[in-house]
Amino acid sequence: SPSTKPMIRMCSQQNRPIFVPSFPGSGAEMFRDLIHAITGGIPGWSVYDEIDLAKNTTCHAAHAATCKTHWPVLPHRSPSNPGWLPHYHNRAIVLLRNPAKAFASRRNHLWENSHGLAFHSQQAPERAWNRWIRKMFREQIRQYADFVRQWATHPHYNVALYLQYEQLVNESTAPGLLRRVGAELLNAQVPHVASRLEDVQCLWTQCVRLRPRKKRAAHSYVPGYTRKQQQDLLDMLRNLIGEFNGIPDLVAILQSYIRDISSNQTRLVDAA
Repeated sequence: SPSTKPMIRMCSQQNRPIFVPSFPGSGAEMFRDLIHAITGGIPGWSVYDEIDLAKNTTCHAAHAATCKTHWPVLPHRSPSNPGWLPHYHNRAIVLLRNPAKAFASRRNHLWENSHGLAFHSQQAPERAWNRWIRKMFREQIRQYADFVRQWATHPHYNVALYLQYEQLVNESTAPGLLRRVGAELLNAQVPHVASRLEDVQCLWTQCVRLRPRKKRAAHSYVPGYTRKQQQDLLDMLRNLIGEFNGIPDLVAILQSYIRDISSNQTRLVDAA
């Protein structure tokens, strides 16, 4: 496996972190681990997360390579803050996940926090999921669509890459995606990014396939959706494809989610 380089602190003139926006529950923590690995220790920081909305520092002050954000789903500390714009790269890497899976992951995160549990350690009970999605589904749909729209049309940040979570956890597609991420980091003057295919494959294996079992919640059920909710998910994705049919990479990802949600990969349940 490749040797791990010591952490490198970039000088302030070079340090322009790349924003990595994602809808909550889309694998941002795993992606930060991957950034840490392929840069030899330079962190991927957070402006905020779903629980702590007031971090004590900013990504550029922390000399980070990338900057996790859930804006506009969590509207605090907008990347459009005029005081921040000079300190961040003007290209962003957007991380997407099938909304049917992202909503369930987000619910688990909130449930674990409300019960004082380690994140990714337990699955919310099925009754808690059913109650939450029945109440919050419309808001999740609205927020997911708004997230895609805001970043696809952002006036200050151009999307350099649309990354599909499902491909980042796939052994055959992840190394190629990570090499594209590495190229963006090099363009942003992040030093010493792993680029050889064999190195990237090894680092991916360590970060994803061999992740400690404690970081993987045991799932006793597959979160379900009603037929009406399934149709609303499909309508939302089709509307986004219609709006952004000039962005092929985004459209391809959204189309794959339509196929997954339309197939038996989405568990259907009776309406309560």
